[in-house]
Amino acid sequence: MVFSALLFSILHFQAEDFNQLFSLYPVMFLFALGLLAIWITINFGLVKAIIFHFVWNLVIMLVVFFALQNPDINVNKFENETIVIEWERSPLINSNSKGISYSKEKLIVNSITLNNLLSFVNQVELNKDLNNQYYQTEVFMKYNFKIYLKDSTKRLSKPITDYFKNQKLLE
Repeated sequence: MVFSALLFSILHFQAEDFNQLFSLYPVMFLFALGLLAIWITINFGLVKAIIFHFVWNLVIMLVVFFALQNPDINVNKFENETIVIEWERSPLINSNSKGISYSKEKLIVNSITLNNLLSFVNQVELNKDLNNQYYQTEVFMKYNFKIYLKDSTKRLSKPITDYFKNQKLLE
């Protein structure tokens, strides 16, 4: 039973997740949750343990959905000699228009993830696989972007990725 709970907790993670001592806390939490599910199975039956697991996952998904649907909508602005970036978080289910408006001087994007933005910019600039080097820190979060290039001879991808790495939205 203990081995089953340990296996349950370890299989929820990948090897690279264990790069710090603090990464043991989620494993210990899931180990305890696995032991609780085993206890429920022994005392109340498999169906009740499955229902417990379903309700537990549903609560987690509802909390994540609520956080993604009601983000902090402050408009952030950055400007330097080459680029102006305005961005804000967007609700996951957004009734406003979704899409991309692109020209050499500006890029306006509504309700898109940062990875999709980088993928679009890299396709436009024929800069293959640049976005595979980055990890979006706010997973599943969508954004509205207004990006203006002051010098249309320069590329968008480098200042965009540098700025979002400084804002800790990319790693």
